[in-house]
Amino acid sequence: MTSANLYADQAHERLRSERRRYLRSHPNSRFVAAEVFCDLAVSARQLERMDDHAAGLRGLFDPATGEHYLTEDVELFDHQAFA
Repeated sequence: MTSANLYADQAHERLRSERRRYLRSHPNSRFVAAEVFCDLAVSARQLERMDDHAAGLRGLFDPATGEHYLTEDVELFDHQAFA
């Protein structure tokens, strides 16, 4: 790995961490376990997909309440592999 690639990876990880920190502090953001996220995704609630790829998060938005449900994409994919 070149030093330019290493620098880019470090910058990407910093951006990802900052974005997650911001979302965790936002009053309408709810971080949920992958199982809860899957339950919400197949529920009768009118939720919209609202992923945050820069932060490595998958999201669902509830327009009725303004809540944004988030889970880490790695956790979600691990959960689906064992479901």
